[in-house]
Amino acid sequence: MRKLDVSLSGPATAAMRKLKAGENAASLALGVERTLAETFARLLRNGAAAYGVRDVILVGGVGSNKYIRKHVEEKLAKRRVRLWVPEGRFSCDNASGCAAAAWRLHKKND
Repeated sequence: MRKLDVSLSGPATAAMRKLKAGENAASLALGVERTLAETFARLLRNGAAAYGVRDVILVGGVGSNKYIRKHVEEKLAKRRVRLWVPEGRFSCDNASGCAAAAWRLHKKND
């Protein structure tokens, strides 16, 4: 991670290799979750600092993960950045919303 640039493809590949090598799946999943939480916290912190932001909204699948949400909130609070997160039922995976929007746009253009 560099400031606002992040790539998760390397860590994802490393995790898959470890899983295939027989590493404990639960331990590996916990490590991935912790890494993602810290990555998102740093990314949001860096973005808030770069743009003078004091309030951040976290939604989608990431926003519904309680561990990530708590970790990000604690890290941002140290920088006096408030985290806004809707209830879990309103923070489901955004892929379905993107697919619905694309379908509507497609139908509109027919």
